[in-house]
Amino acid sequence: GDASLIQGGVNGMGFDSLENAALISTGEEDHVVMMLSPDYGSTALRLYVGIKGFQTNGQSCGACAGDENLLARNGLAFGSWWFLEGNLPSSGSVTGSFGTNIGASMKYSKHEDVDTNPNNPTQVIMGNENFGVFLFDY
Repeated sequence: GDASLIQGGVNGMGFDSLENAALISTGEEDHVVMMLSPDYGSTALRLYVGIKGFQTNGQSCGACAGDENLLARNGLAFGSWWFLEGNLPSSGSVTGSFGTNIGASMKYSKHEDVDTNPNNPTQVIMGNENFGVFLFDY
């Protein structure tokens, strides 16, 4: 999907208790998008959309050369959290959405590994210990 309209600036990629992450291809090079599965405590499935080349204060750092700009160069210093809304399907498929309100997010325990489909980098596979395996198609 096109991430060019996503606005950044919600503290970048902060610390959280997460199981793992799957990189999602957006087809463009100015953003990084990751689906992150929660681990312990939080149960909200989330996306991080980061804008490459911006520091945590929203200032552009251009090419962001140097070790001190590693996070900014890779889109991890300035970005937004998005939370999956809706329900996991019991069978078949459903259309879901991501929003910025964690209170409205879908919350299930036992989200496990997420991984990008190596044959289609716009798809993510997620295992849930209680409900099965799910395909997310962006």
